[in-house]
Amino acid sequence: MWPGEEKKWYFNIKTGKVEYGRISSLFDVMGPYNSEQEAQNALEKAAEDNSKWDEENRSWDEESGADSPSELGSEEGRVKIKRDPKGEEDTPSAIF
Repeated sequence: MWPGEEKKWYFNIKTGKVEYGRISSLFDVMGPYNSEQEAQNALEKAAEDNSKWDEENRSWDEESGADSPSELGSEEGRVKIKRDPKGEEDTPSAIF
């Protein structure tokens, strides 16, 4: 826990357990949450949020007429390799 920070609840995605305070690496936890119950439901809440956002994205794409990924071609086709100005290494640069 950082100085001056109040303790909160976290869900450890490696162990599947709820933790109070910063016990594990922040790379291994979801949170912080205000309650133990919120932390316990972290994966379910994340899945619900992802589904909701996916639907919002589909709706937005349909309304805006955005190209679907299949219309844009393969990922390899959207990535262009640029030569380093000094010619020392290749640097991928996404083209959209």
